[in-house]
Amino acid sequence: ALKNAGYKVAANYGHNEEAANNFKKETGIEVFKFDIADFNACHEGVKAVEASMGGPVDVLVNNAGITRD
Repeated sequence: ALKNAGYKVAANYGHNEEAANNFKKETGIEVFKFDIADFNACHEGVKAVEASMGGPVDVLVNNAGITRD
């Protein structure tokens, strides 16, 4: 919905590179791998997103979660 509304959209992933690449192919949304549990990795990850997208992050949707069933 954000992409369709005209926003530049990027997504983060932590582990499943195959799923991330499939998501990128299906949506055209760029993906970035970094560990959200690591402050420095997040700092560097956001810098990579900003460099790739051509500017600062305006909107952040935090949808991280861990399920251990």
